[in-house]
Amino acid sequence: DFLLRVLVRRMVEIDAAMTKMEEDVAPEEAYGAGIAQKNIEQASKPGVLESMAGILDAQMMMLFEFLQRHLSGTVTDAEHQLVSALFGIFESTVLLTHRARCVPFLWFYLVSLRPAWTEAFLSLLLHTAFSPCIAIPKRLISLAYLASFIARAKFLTKNFTLRTAQYVSTLAREHLQVAESHVVAGDRVHPQLLLFLYAVQAFCYMTCFHTAEFAAPEPGDTSGRTALSTLLFEGAADVGAEAFGPVLESPSNPIARINKQVAEQFCHCLSDHNPALVVALKQRLLEFAGQVPTHFSQGDEAGLDIFFPFDPYRLRHSSMFVQPIYRDWNEDDESNADPGEGFAAKAAVAQMPNGRSRASSDGADSDRASDVDFTDARDAVERGFLPSVGPSPAFRPRGSTDMADIMSPLCMPMESAYEDCDDFALPSATVPMDAASSSLLFGLMNSAAYREGREGRVR
Repeated sequence: DFLLRVLVRRMVEIDAAMTKMEEDVAPEEAYGAGIAQKNIEQASKPGVLESMAGILDAQMMMLFEFLQRHLSGTVTDAEHQLVSALFGIFESTVLLTHRARCVPFLWFYLVSLRPAWTEAFLSLLLHTAFSPCIAIPKRLISLAYLASFIARAKFLTKNFTLRTAQYVSTLAREHLQVAESHVVAGDRVHPQLLLFLYAVQAFCYMTCFHTAEFAAPEPGDTSGRTALSTLLFEGAADVGAEAFGPVLESPSNPIARINKQVAEQFCHCLSDHNPALVVALKQRLLEFAGQVPTHFSQGDEAGLDIFFPFDPYRLRHSSMFVQPIYRDWNEDDESNADPGEGFAAKAAVAQMPNGRSRASSDGADSDRASDVDFTDARDAVERGFLPSVGPSPAFRPRGSTDMADIMSPLCMPMESAYEDCDDFALPSATVPMDAASSSLLFGLMNSAAYREGREGRVR
C-alpha cells in the first residue's frame, strides 16, 4: 500500500507538471499549484516534456497490466483489500490534484472491471460532493469527476447514468435558493454559489452525452414520458426533487453562468427534443452575453479552473487499455461551432515521440487495433454490465464515507462468509416438545370441534 501510494503520488506530480507546461503557465503559477520547482525548471530544457511523457506512459502501462493481472479474474480477500486501498489513494492523492489528466484513468479502468466497483466509485464522488463538512474546492473537483466519468464511460448502463444525473440535479435544486440569494446580494463568487453552478454544469455536461439515451422511451411504457422529460419537468403534475426544470427557470440565470461551451452544447443537444425550452435558454444566453467571462470561476476566486479529468487519453502505448471502454464525443451531435474543451472527439495535441497523443493515420489505427488484443478484451456485458444492471438500493449521495461501507458486498468472495462459521447450527427450540409440556396443544388437536372442522375441509 505504501509503495503504491508513493508511486501514484510521483506519477501525479509528473502528470500535473506536464499539463502546466502544455498550457504555458508561468512558473510562479505552477509553484502555487504545488508543482515541484525542479520539474518546472527542467521542463524548459528541449526534449524534457517528451521524456516525461514517455516515463509516465511506461508507468501507466505497468499499472494497467498490474490491475488486469490481479483484478480481472476471481475476486478474493486480497483483491478486495487492493481495491479498497486504491480507492483510498484516489481520495487522498488523485482527487486533490485537479490538473492530473492521465493518472485518473487507472481508476477509470479499474471500475470498468466490476459494476460493484463502479457503484463504489460513484458513491465516493457523490458523498464528497454532497458533504458540507468537506472543503468546497474538493467538492467542486468531485462534481467535475462525476460529470466527466458519466459522460465518457462507455460501459455504464442507463440505470447508472440516469441515477447519477438525478442526484446531481438534486444537489443543484438543494442549493438553488441559497444561490439565488447570493446573486441578488451581488456576491458572485461565494463558495455556495460556485458549488451550485458546478452542479448545474455537471448535469448539463453529462446530459449532452446521454440526451438520446435519456430521450428513448422505456420498453413497455405507453405513457409517452421519457427519462429526459421527467428530468426537465415536462408535463408532470408534481415537481420531483430531481427535476432540473426549476433550475433552468431560475431568475439567477445559471445556464448563462456556467462554461459557455457546455451551455451551448446543452442547448444544441436538446433542440430536437424540447425546442421551446431551447429557445428560452438561448434567449437567456443572449441577454447575459458579455456580462461574465467564459469560465464562471477563475483561479483567484474558486481555487481552480474548469476542467474535465477524463478528456481523451493522450499517452501512446497505455491508451490500448482505455480505448475499448471510452466514449468519444459524437461528431454528428456537435454544432458548427468549435466544440471546445470537454467535447473533443480525439486528443487534440499531436503525439510526441515518446508518449503523447499520436496523429491519426492508417498505420496508427492498425497498431492500436492490434494493441487491444493484449488487453482484457471482454466487452461490458461479459464484465457484468448487462443493460438491466444498475446501482444497488444502497446507492445514495449521503451516508458513510468509509470505504468498507461504500464497497458493495458483491466485491467480496462469497465463500469467505462461511470460513469463520464452520460450527454453524440452528438454534434450539425455545418451547419443549415433550408430551407433558404440549398437553394443551395435543388436547386442542384431539377436541371434537377441531376434528369436525378438519373433516369438513376434507369433504
